[in-house]
Amino acid sequence: SLVTHSPLDSDLLPGTGYFEVMREVAATVNFIMPQYYNGVTHPNTDGINGGVFDSALAHLTTLVVEVFENDPTKVVFGFCISGCGEFNSNPQQAVRVMNELKEAYPCNGGAFFWNAAHDMMGAWSHSVAEAISPSRGCKAPAQGN
Repeated sequence: SLVTHSPLDSDLLPGTGYFEVMREVAATVNFIMPQYYNGVTHPNTDGINGGVFDSALAHLTTLVVEVFENDPTKVVFGFCISGCGEFNSNPQQAVRVMNELKEAYPCNGGAFFWNAAHDMMGAWSHSVAEAISPSRGCKAPAQGN
């Protein structure tokens, strides 16, 4: 069986009940899919150098280190492609964010998006898949390496 969660980034802040539960059950969760939209981060518009992605990167790093014992493949980066107002990510923004994420974590959990019905002719998913495909199937370094 496969066990995942897809909470808002704001629900996964250290000290929240959800974060503490995730720490307790992390060994039974295959991966988590934080929604980096409609919450406290804006990586689609600010990128890694804009200051706010640093918040998303810090948030993701906290999950990697404190919840998943240094395994970045357990965290799938979530985007919204439509219906999320200022949080919508077009393909170019998402590719930029994923390329920036690869700088910090060459082997990461990849990306997901909301809402598949709005991915016209697969334009969003094809662009992002091309950007993240070099990391497909990679293994995170063993703990302590």
